[in-house]
Amino acid sequence: MSVDGRIVGQALSATIKPLLRDLGFDRFQGRHSWRRTEYTVDLVTFPSMNAYTADGVGCTTFSFGCGAGVYYPDLEVVSKRVEWPRDYHLTFRSNPRKTLRQPLFHPWGEMPVGDQAWRRDRADVWYVLEDGSNLDEVVADAADAVAKQAIPFIRLHDDPEEALRSLRTFVPVEDLESTQLRDFGKLNVWAPGIGSPRNLQLIEQLSDLLAARK
Repeated sequence: MSVDGRIVGQALSATIKPLLRDLGFDRFQGRHSWRRTEYTVDLVTFPSMNAYTADGVGCTTFSFGCGAGVYYPDLEVVSKRVEWPRDYHLTFRSNPRKTLRQPLFHPWGEMPVGDQAWRRDRADVWYVLEDGSNLDEVVADAADAVAKQAIPFIRLHDDPEEALRSLRTFVPVEDLESTQLRDFGKLNVWAPGIGSPRNLQLIEQLSDLLAARK
């Protein structure tokens, strides 16, 4: 079987698009899916990799990760608001992690030898083999990660009061690189730490948003 990014994208769409459509997502463009709620625009995305990134990660170019989160347009100045956000626009964002074990990664062409051969793995990247023989397996695991990790995170942060609670309790991970490698099946959350300028700004903005809508 000949595999490329287009085939992987089609496989992801065939499995995950129906799941997201049932949850109210109604805009789809490539590997991006969106829905609108009262306060937010929600996004689930499966970014692809260029050759340079894939070489650094140590996987095929058609392996993939996943991003998910919510965007509060009312927290942006009008001139900077976007209609359909990408992951770098999100107010609260996360990366679901796979549950599969895939000790197949060889960053920058590194080829471990002896008892270390093929033991490198990453929790944040679903490795698609060159021949595509594991494509169904990785797509099924990614769909499970969306259902069990991404959607609960999105649902929680769609509610401004819950989002405020998260801002007041979230402690950022200090060793991100380590968690990328080891935290299988555990959602990684990107958010400003308690007391940081961005954290305090978001708390003030969400509080004002709630007050204005009451």
